[in-house]
Order: sequence, then C-alpha cells, then structure tokens
Amino acid sequence: MPHFDDEPTLSTRKLLLLGIPSVIGAIVVSMLVQEFSDLVAHRLAAASTSAGMPGNSFRRAMFETVAAPSVTLLAALISFAGFLRFPKILFLGALAFVNAVVRLPETLTLFIQLFFRPRTMIPPVQNGAVLSVAHNPTAEIVVLCFLSLTLLFVAVAIIHEMNSVKWKWLVALAVYAALIPLQPLVMKILAPLVA
Repeated sequence: MPHFDDEPTLSTRKLLLLGIPSVIGAIVVSMLVQEFSDLVAHRLAAASTSAGMPGNSFRRAMFETVAAPSVTLLAALISFAGFLRFPKILFLGALAFVNAVVRLPETLTLFIQLFFRPRTMIPPVQNGAVLSVAHNPTAEIVVLCFLSLTLLFVAVAIIHEMNSVKWKWLVALAVYAALIPLQPLVMKILAPLVA
C-alpha cells in the first residue's frame, strides 16, 4: 500500500519567502494582543481598586499577572483552531506558535518564584506590578502551573501539526530563538503607536 503525505512540504525558498513575513506579522499581532490584554487587565484591576474591594493590592497584582498569560493562551488556542481549519495559511500557524511561546518564559519564571519563595517579594514582572505574597499562594501556583503546562503542550501540538514545513522542530527552535531579540525590537516600534 503506498504512503501518501497529508500535504506537500514547502520548498526552502517558499518557506523563507512566506515564513519570515508570517513570523514577523505574528509577532506584531501577538504583541498588540498582549498590550491590549495588559491594558484591559490594568483598567479592570484599577476599577476594582476604586470600588473599595478588600485586599485590593495583592488581588490586583495577581489579576494583572494571571490575566495576561490567560489572554495569550486564549489567542494561541483561537489561532491554532484557525490553523487547523485552514492548514495552508502559514500565518495562522506562526501566530499560534508565537502566541503559545511568547509568555511561556515569564509564566514559568513566575510559577517557580511563587513555588519556591512564597513569602518573599517578587520583582516587578510587567508594567511595574509587584507581587507581595503575604498569604498562602496556592491558588496562584495552581493557575500558573496550569497555564505553563498548557502553553507548552499547545506549542508542541502546533509544531506537530505543521506538516507543510520541512524540519519543523528545528524551524520552531529557530523561531523561538528569534523571538528573544525580535520581541523587544517590535515593542520599541509599537510602543508609541499603542500609547
């Protein structure tokens, strides 16, 4: 019985011509989604503070910290569903992958800090939010553990489904390595536009 591939793989030339703009566009869209989610989380947390809810400072910081990776996970799942529906559109695959891995280091770092040092001050994580953990942080640890594992498994599933890319695991590592310098560069370009 002959073996048929699901879909033909892209040539190296086509992958470079389509892949690089797709990844850069995915980084821009992902950064816009992150900035928007941070802005919404900050405004909702500020609204709860002005409403005079008890225990505001800690809850506000935790809400802002957990809301951003949660929105990123939602964006990764939505773009992954779009990629599964339209597998020929490389941009959706790049968007799903970038959304899945862009907050993974931050989420893992915060999870490890809360797990091993639950009674200390954690340095500012994003937009100056400082977490002072003065109570039992079990709920936050569970949420961050769930988010970290889910983002990791979604990233692996996305890479696995990229059948049109040759050497998909190496390409994924290269894209992840490229995210490190590209993300701050894109933020510097987008910061005046978002503010």
